[in-house]
Amino acid sequence: MAEFITALFTHSANFISWIWDSIGDLNDFVQIVAIIVTGIWGYILFIRQRQRYPRANLAHHITHTRLDDGTIVLHVDVTLTNAGQVLLKIVKGQLRIQYVKPAGRDVLKDDPGPFPSNNEREFRWPSDEWEETLGACEVEPGENNQFHYDVRLKQAVEVVKVYSYYKNEVKKGRDIGWNLTTLYDLNAAQQQREKSLIQEVNP
Repeated sequence: MAEFITALFTHSANFISWIWDSIGDLNDFVQIVAIIVTGIWGYILFIRQRQRYPRANLAHHITHTRLDDGTIVLHVDVTLTNAGQVLLKIVKGQLRIQYVKPAGRDVLKDDPGPFPSNNEREFRWPSDEWEETLGACEVEPGENNQFHYDVRLKQAVEVVKVYSYYKNEVKKGRDIGWNLTTLYDLNAAQQQREKSLIQEVNP
């Protein structure tokens, strides 16, 4: 009888040990399956939501300085932020200054309709353009890079349109990238600057 009880306990202990080992193996299996499912789902998101493609946001900060001889220097800071999940490579940058006022009078005289002619989006403002090859300009996800430009303007200029463009390195052979246009009124900016100085002196 004692031998039977001993054997029963031994077999019971072995059975319980086998159950615990099976549960452990099952947990490992569940974890492996979860990792595989997570990987597949992440890959689907990466493909379907185009997360493998770079995304960027642009922002302009524009000021100007009037020198002693009356020369106006426009300062343009372009901040490019990598809003995607992959490394952003910029190969080409472009800055265009369009002169809206007072040059706009002659432009509108030649194009009297409410919208630009020839199916264009903008009137053909006189402009100056700067283009540069950036080489190995790389921006990590979540980080940003600043591009600074100085432009000498004619003394009579009052309003300009600032256009910046940066080419997407992934879209080789196609002129696709990110761009931003900002209208800048020099007189309004100067008045706002003077108003801010007065408020600082007389809070």
